[in-house]
Formats: sequence, C-alpha cells, structure tokens
Amino acid sequence: MKPQLDLPTVAIILTVLSFLLTVFSITRNRILWSMGLRNAFKRKSTTLLLIIGSLVGTALITGSQVINDSFQYTSRSALEDSLGEVDATVRSQIPTGFNRAELNRLEKELRKLDSVDDVADLNVYEVSLQKVVNGEKLSLKSNVKLSAANWEILNNFGDDPSLNEAIREPESGKAYITQDLARSLDIKKGDLLSVYVTGSELQVEVQELIKGSGVTGPSQAGHLIVNKHDIQMLLNLLPDSANTLYVSHVGGILPDDSYDPDQFTSEIEDAVVDANLREGSYEVIEQKDTLQQRVTGNGTDVIFTAMSIFGAFAGALLIVNIFLMLAEERKSEMGILRAIGLSRADLIKAFLYEGMIYASLSSLAGMVVGIGIGYLIVMIISQILGQFLSIFGVNAQILFDVTTNSLLVSFSAGFLFTFITTLMASYFISNVNIVSAIRDIPEEKLETKFKSLIRWSYRMILVIIGVTMYSYAGKLQENASEGMNIEGSLQYMGIILTIIGAMLLITRMIQQISHSRTERLLNRLIVSISSLSITIYSLYVTSNDTYVESLQENPVFFFFVGLGIVIGSVVFVSYNLGILTFFIQFIFRPMRRFIATVTVAVKYPAFRPTRTGITLTIYAVILFLITFISIQRSSLDLALERGKDSVLGSYDGIVLITTPENIGPVETVLKNDPNTVLVITGKTVKAVFPDEQVQSLSMEMGPPILGDEITSYVENLYLASDEYLGSTQFKFGETYQNITDDQVWEKMKNEPDDWVILSGKYGIDLPFFPKWQVGDKISFVIPPSEQKITRTVLAKVDSEFGSRLPYGDIVLSAKGFPISTEELGGSSDTILFSLIENVDPASYASIKDEIAKEGEFNLVIAEEVITTFQAFIKQFIYLMQGFLSFALLVGLAGLSIIMLRSVNERRQQIGMLRSLGFSRGMILNAFLIESSLIGLAGITIGSVTGLIGGNTLITTVTGDFEGFEVNLPYVETFLIGLVIYIGTVIFTAWPAIKAARLHPVEATNYPE
Repeated sequence: MKPQLDLPTVAIILTVLSFLLTVFSITRNRILWSMGLRNAFKRKSTTLLLIIGSLVGTALITGSQVINDSFQYTSRSALEDSLGEVDATVRSQIPTGFNRAELNRLEKELRKLDSVDDVADLNVYEVSLQKVVNGEKLSLKSNVKLSAANWEILNNFGDDPSLNEAIREPESGKAYITQDLARSLDIKKGDLLSVYVTGSELQVEVQELIKGSGVTGPSQAGHLIVNKHDIQMLLNLLPDSANTLYVSHVGGILPDDSYDPDQFTSEIEDAVVDANLREGSYEVIEQKDTLQQRVTGNGTDVIFTAMSIFGAFAGALLIVNIFLMLAEERKSEMGILRAIGLSRADLIKAFLYEGMIYASLSSLAGMVVGIGIGYLIVMIISQILGQFLSIFGVNAQILFDVTTNSLLVSFSAGFLFTFITTLMASYFISNVNIVSAIRDIPEEKLETKFKSLIRWSYRMILVIIGVTMYSYAGKLQENASEGMNIEGSLQYMGIILTIIGAMLLITRMIQQISHSRTERLLNRLIVSISSLSITIYSLYVTSNDTYVESLQENPVFFFFVGLGIVIGSVVFVSYNLGILTFFIQFIFRPMRRFIATVTVAVKYPAFRPTRTGITLTIYAVILFLITFISIQRSSLDLALERGKDSVLGSYDGIVLITTPENIGPVETVLKNDPNTVLVITGKTVKAVFPDEQVQSLSMEMGPPILGDEITSYVENLYLASDEYLGSTQFKFGETYQNITDDQVWEKMKNEPDDWVILSGKYGIDLPFFPKWQVGDKISFVIPPSEQKITRTVLAKVDSEFGSRLPYGDIVLSAKGFPISTEELGGSSDTILFSLIENVDPASYASIKDEIAKEGEFNLVIAEEVITTFQAFIKQFIYLMQGFLSFALLVGLAGLSIIMLRSVNERRQQIGMLRSLGFSRGMILNAFLIESSLIGLAGITIGSVTGLIGGNTLITTVTGDFEGFEVNLPYVETFLIGLVIYIGTVIFTAWPAIKAARLHPVEATNYPE
C-alpha cells in the first residue's frame, strides 16, 4: 500500500522547502538580506505589534491541535488503564449469571474465532459503597465497578499480560480498591466499607490500595475487587459461575486498522448463538471503540480548529494591510533602489526576507502562546465536563498532552500563512514606476496589451463561471453523492461570482472612458451597489426555500453565507466613509475646530477604502462569529428553560431499571420517600418498523451528517399502564379528528388494541425520522418475535423543541399488547415519578443514594439535568467566545500598527496641520477619532450583521423544530462591543500621543 500524504504533512514539507529555498537565496543575496533585516527591526515597537498580530493565527491553530492531542491522549490512557486488552464483553442478563457449562461452551466457540486473542470470565457489578467510621456510614459513592475472579487466570489475560497490574485474590472479608476511589472518599488501608450489591449489603475491610491498569483498571468512579467466594455467598450464586466474559481482539491494546468493531461484535454474537444460549439471556457490548468515540468523537477539536482558521485568516489580512502601508511609506526608497539598479525581483526578495523574519518569529511565539491557550482550554473543558457528568455518577477528566507532530503542523500553518501572504504582497508592492515613486506622485496607468488582455479575461471568466455554476447547479446535484445537497450552495456561489465579476468588468470599462474624478465617483457607486447586493442576497438566501435544505445540511455553505453578509457590509461601509464628512460638516457647522478635527480624522480612512476595509473585515468577521455564538447560547438556554416541564413528559424523574428483580425494592424506596407523590412502572421495548425507510445520521466527527439510506427504522416503544394513561398530562399539537386531550387518554385506555401516541420529535420534518401523520397506520415487529403489530396514530405531543421522551417516543397501552413480557427481547423496565412542589434540590442526593443501595444508578431528575446542562452549555459557549476573542487581538494589534505606520506616513501632513494652527490636542483627538471610527464601524458591522444574519440563519436551520424561538442577546452584544471598543482606544492611544508630540519643524522636514 502506497503511503498517502495528508494536508498536515504537505504543510510541513512546504514549510521546510520554503525555508530552505529562502535561506539558499539569502546566501546568494547578502545585501538584500541586510536590507530586509534592517527594515524588520528598524522600528522595534512596530515589529513587536506586527509579530503579536501575526502570532494569533498560529496560537489559535496550536491551541486547537493541543485540544485534539489531549482528547486523543485521554482516549489512549482510558483504553490502557480502564480496559487494557478487553475489546468486548459478553454479559449475562440473568441475575445468577452463566453456569460453568455455559461458560465452557461460550469460551470454546469464542476461541474458534481467528479474530479472538483471549477469553476470561469473572463477576462484574456496578455497586455503591460507604466508608464506615465508628459505626457511622459516611457519604455514599455510586457507579463503582466491583470485580470478583480467579486472578491467577485474569492476570495473564491478553497478548501482553504486563498491561495488567498483577494481584492476588483478596482474603475473605477484605478488598482491594483503586487509588482514585480511595482519594475520593479518603479511604486508607484497614478502613471498613459497606458495599451495596443489587440490594444486598457486604462489609469488607480495605486490604490494599492499587493503582489499577488493564483488567484491574479504574472505571467511571473507581474499582473495588473482592473475594470471589464472598460475592457468591452474598448473592447465592452457583460455584464457578460468572456474569461476564472479557474478549480480546488480536493486535494488542490498540487493534490495527483491520479492526472493525461492528464485525467483531457480529462474530461474537454468532459464536454465542452457536453456544446454544437462550435468546435474550445475554448482551454483547463492544468496549474499545465505544470508549474512543465517547472521548474523541464529540467534535470539540473540530469546532476549535474551524474557529482557529478564522483567526489565521484575520492574521493574513493584517499582514496584507501592513505591507500595503509599507509600500506607501517606502515608496521613495523603493524608487531610489530601482534607480540605482535593483530589479523588481530584487525588491520582492528584500520584502520576502523581511517577511520570513516576521513569519519565523511570529510562528515560534504563536506556538508557545498556543500551548498555553490549549492547556487553559483543556483544563476548563475538563472542569465543566466533570461538573456536568458528575450528576450521572461519572468522573470525567481530560488529560493535557501535546505532540511534536502537532507543534510542527501548527508552526508550518502559521509560517505558510504569513510567508505566502508576504510573497503575494511583495509581488504587487514591487510593481512601481521609478520616477513616480521617487517624486511621490500618482503613477500613470499604463499597461501593455498583454496585461490588458489578462485583466479583461479574468473578469470575464469570473462572470462565466458564476453563470455556469448557477445554471447547472440542478444537473450537478443529480450527479452528487446521495444525501449531499449542493444545489443551493452552487447557486449562491454562482450569483456571488457573477456580481463580483460584473462589478470588476464595469469598473474596468469606466477606467477606459472616464476622467479621474468621474471615475472615482462611478467606481464608488458600482462597488457600493455590488457590495450591498451581496449583503441583501445573502440575507435573502437564508429565507428562500431553494436554499433552506442546503443551509440545514451543509455547514460550509452556512458559513459562506455568513461571510457574504459580513464582507458585503464591510465593503459598502469602507467605500462610503467619505459621506460621513458631509454629514458632520452639516450637523456641527458652528463648531469649526471640532469640524476641522473630525474632517481630518475621517478623510484619511475614507480615501484608502482597501486598507480600511481590510481592518474592518478583521473586526467584523470575528464579531459576527462571537455574536452568532451568543445567539445560539441564548436561544438554546431559552428553549431548555421552557422545555423543563416536557423533558420527561410531565414527570420529574425516571429510573431505568437494569435488573428486573429490583423493580419492587426501587418502587418501595420511591413510594416511601416524603418528596415523591406519584410512582408509575412501565416497560420500554425496541421495535423495528420494516415498512419505513429513513436515512442514517452520523455524529462521530463534528456536525451531524446524513448517511446511507437504511431499509428499516428502529424506535423505542413505551408500554404504558392504565395508571400512566390516567395521570400523564401532555399538551397535544395534533389529535385524530381534533378530539380533546382528555379524549385522547380515554381512547388509549378504552381501545388499547388500536392506538399509539407519538412524541414531539415526529413533528420535525427531517430525513432520519419517518413522516408519520395523525391517522396513519404504522406496523412494527418486536425481535425476536416475527409477529407484525399495527396501530393507528392517535395524537402527536406538542412539546418545546420537538422534545423526545427518554422512556420511548411511541406510547401504547400495555393492556392491549399481544406479546407477553417473557417473550420480549431487549426490553427494559422504567419507573417514572413526580415530586412535591418546590422540592429542595438537596433531597435529590438522598433519593439517588437510597436507590443506589438497591443496585440501580440510572436515575435522572429533569430539573437537575436541565439546570446542569444549561450551565454546561453556557460555560462552553463562553469558552468558545473567549477563544475567538483572542483572535480579536489581530484586529486590535492591526489597528495599532496601522495608526503607528500612519504617523510615520503622514509626518509632513501633521507638520503642515500644526503650522496651520492645529494644536497638539486637535492632532491627538483627530487620531483617536480616526481609530475609534474604524473600531466602532467594525464592531457595529460585526454585531449588527451577527444579530440580523444570525437570527435569519438560525431561524432557517431550526425552522422544522416546533416551538424553538431565536432569542437575540442585545445586552450581551452591547457589552461585548463596549469591551472591544475600550480595547481599541487603549491599543491606539500611543500612536495618537506620538502624533501629537511631533514638532512642526521636525515633522515638515521629515525626508520621504
């Protein structure tokens, strides 16, 4: 198999080649290198700000790489410590477990498989435990893993037994516990523990504390290892019985690329069938890939990588802006150099050497800063994730890590961004006329016929490509991969390219036939109309049915539309800043000194729209994203707050029973608790709908994407008791023949063989849900039974945000169900309960503890989950905003650099203004107003387009979610803008002070 080059490897190779070629060129052009080196450090403060602005992109990319490394490292550590070489488990669904005869048959069949490396049996339970001090039981710890086994065999499990911490079986009445569990409860060797195993209590003394790795490794909340005979006596198990088999795939702790988790699970299931075990008496669980997906498949690193690209984009714009200013500032110098014999290629090299210094220093500095950013984000994610998962009894921790490869990739990405931008800017800067440059006069626009042909051609090509993309979008969609919607995005890009191409063509025509003053006015008009058209069209796209599906399914198109809104607005504003001068002069006519100051402040950015537009884009793009994320958080927070009552369908809590024998004890605990007022037991069962065809949904990496079409739909049914049907209070959005809500429940009780109720998610028009309507007949089977059952849809629940029901999204009467409970495969029991009003949240812990003592840990209280999830979302969004806000340093540093360069560029103008009577205060105010104007314009564009565009985009994408309302965070947006404006003033104060301090004589005599 030939090795394939991925994008990061290509970036590293290009960086090395660019660096080596530049160094080789330097050895042959030492004078040009000296010039570049001198220019780079000529003004150290400016160089420092330039490096700060350029390093942000590298820092953000490094930070996102560190996040990815940390998740990968956490995944590897979890595999090594918690699983070792355990790749799958076969677990008994019967309380007494597998007997020795069944275990022997199972092991025999499993060892026949070529993919299986080793098999071992043991007893494993999830338990709760308490430390006992002087007869008093302290705080209870749930979700602890308990193991009892023949450790002489289990120590040698797998291909590499050294991965397992070798132990001897604990003495009777004693136990080993892992160090993490001991720390959490302050347990020491010799302490007494009360352990609750499926409702029975076992008291043990701590014999040893172990680190735990491989088969002895810690679980969600720690690992407890007890004597095998003790657990058999406690639970009345047969000698040599076990409830779990560990199965190891060949290939060690991390199986190679040939490892297919689904295929491995299927092979194990076939082997279990060959061992003649009763259907439904066992469950095969793939462990390794499942754990990896939990840790690395959440898309967090993808989100931060995407945001880091925007930071790098902002950094590239900053470099373009700076080199444009350098060209203006060094125009005379470049003319003189050309006059004494330097070719255009030599000028490019001198600028390129200077740019390489900036690229190298900013990439190195950005890499160091990025490691710090990554570390901070990993620690914060670990903390907020741990807080959220703690309510489910899970200890979650993300371990910090950074790899050499990630640092190389980050350095390369930052270096290439800066280096390539410098190269392109150098090419355009070097194209100067010698006489015009020396005398600092406007260049006469002369061009050869070939250059003229090229300029006409690429404008025409843009229009042709745009029209072609729009015209053939439908045909290209027909040839696209199934589930990939590209028609809308192609039409959008076609229109945008056509507008840009037509704008460039018209301005080119005007250049050929108009005088200079008329040309400027007409160009401004054409550019203004074109940019406004792009903004309006981008907003139109978000509400047009042709594009809605593409927006919902294609995140790339989603962001392109956002950029279209922002950049169109930026270009319009930057080309029309001069209009502000007229309004200011009209409004403040009596205040002559103020008018003069403001006119000077506005004229300079207004007559350089390209430079101003680039700075505004840096601000606006980042502000747009920050505002957009704020809208998402605010809207989701509102939806969660409104949907609290519908999460469990009018109930406050649910217990998902894992052991059927525990139904009675758990029911008793809940009914005896003074905080509960209603307890209802039901059964959830998995059903297959063979007549329904839907598309699969993949969420393994980042945003959800549609998969291949599947032939049957699978859903959980809830078999409801009459008590449930008589006490549940749903609000229905649609009912059969428009009957009332009360009549729905009466029909469900009186006609149990006929009807079903659908949860709110079936009110959402998405391709991965069947499009069932009220009155439709739906048919399903319950494996392993082949009996087809048909029911009619009686009603759909009207819940906020298409809320699901965690116990089953299809509700039907248990009384009319034709299959007996004993025949149901893959079923589970649920207990729903309601709490008294204004219950103290502190009582949640006592309810959980009492149920945990019965061996059940899957208890969810709606209020607790929603509140914790809201806090989790809010903290995570704030973290994303903070990450993006760091990218705003590019804008702040960029504006500061522009103002510093502007002082050097305008020294003679400042001197003349001082000579004409402008005081230091007026110069200071002029520069501060100028920087404030640019900063406020960027902040306003980013915030306004973020609010308007974010509103329309989110409304479009969530249009199918009934009850979802976009909540615009005006106050939060204003405060963010205010903070950024204050930062703008702080960053640009020094250039303004420097300009005000210039002496008129010194400034006027400054040589260009």
